[in-house]
Amino acid sequence: MPLRAGEKEIEMIKKAIIGLVMLVAAGMAAKLVAVNMPAVKANMPLILVAAAIMAVMAAKAFETIPKFNLGIVFRIQKPTGRIVDEGLKLKVPFIDKIKSYSRKGRTMKINISVFSKDKREILMQGSVDWKIVKQRLLTFAEMENTIEEGFNGALKSNMRKIVGNRKGDVFVNETGAVGRIINCLIRLERLPHLHFDFDCHDGRFKMGNSFRRWLEKALTKMSEDECVEHFGFGKAELREKLKPEEWRLAATEDDEEELDLIAFYKKNAAKIELMLRLGQRVEEVSPLEMRYGISIIALELPVVDFSPETKTAMEAAQQKKEEMKSADEVINKKVEVMKKLKAAGITDPEQMSNAADVLIGAAEKRKVFSIEGGGAIPLLNLNEKKEG
Repeated sequence: MPLRAGEKEIEMIKKAIIGLVMLVAAGMAAKLVAVNMPAVKANMPLILVAAAIMAVMAAKAFETIPKFNLGIVFRIQKPTGRIVDEGLKLKVPFIDKIKSYSRKGRTMKINISVFSKDKREILMQGSVDWKIVKQRLLTFAEMENTIEEGFNGALKSNMRKIVGNRKGDVFVNETGAVGRIINCLIRLERLPHLHFDFDCHDGRFKMGNSFRRWLEKALTKMSEDECVEHFGFGKAELREKLKPEEWRLAATEDDEEELDLIAFYKKNAAKIELMLRLGQRVEEVSPLEMRYGISIIALELPVVDFSPETKTAMEAAQQKKEEMKSADEVINKKVEVMKKLKAAGITDPEQMSNAADVLIGAAEKRKVFSIEGGGAIPLLNLNEKKEG
């Protein structure tokens, strides 16, 4: 693999240092030869071995960290806590080893399933773009081999609490709102809706003081010019756009003291986007980012849908419902026809039933099937007398 321009200079420096060590060793050997020729000649093999060892140690004392990489120094296979940037780095020969980690963006798959309140399984599939950051590199190094599995598990645990309180249709029909919930979960220190509390005295939801503290803390981390450059307007306007009175809030149908999360993340989409941008600008760290030592760049969530098994069960349930409805319609229609036949003078129950079957087109269908039990039950004749 060809070296980049910067790496060529580093290799040249490395070779120059090794050459310098060799030159010093050669000079010391020449001086010894001049001072005590017989003794030097007798120990020349040892001198050459010592010079070779010095050259090897000089070579092993340096390690190159590629561009766009960070490195962790390991000593006897244990991290020392020392993190180094790209370039030529000094280490203890044969004892230290520097492991490199790419700073380029990476992608992990999101594939979780959770059950709604009505016991329907919902799939959420997509991807998350992320990168490592220097201040959390040691944490990432510990979690590196399990990061995708652990991240999906933590995300599933959080979403189970949210989805488990509502019917599945609510989430499947509002993929945009679900995407914003997950985005906030993986990129913000606290979910936006957790800043709201239900005020029992006023009977409505109110923004808690925690949001004001969050907003002011974030705004102090950037100047007025930086705010204008990033958002296109100053801090005062940003405060106005995010002020508590402007948030649209509603309770769920089942509980007036429970915030409707889907409606919250749907109706306040613009404000939530501002929160995400502000959090990214001030480098806010979510609990998931902290746990796995990474920084989230972006989320793609193209799939929020019922699982194939759930769809099959729903289709079967719908088919049963339609069959039951159809059976009820046939029975009701036959009863109406039999009433008319009776009014017309036909009094024999069997004759009345057979005639009704002919009129409604069910003459060949002598049984009505039970959708629930799967078995067959005979068609009952009106006014039938029991024997015995």
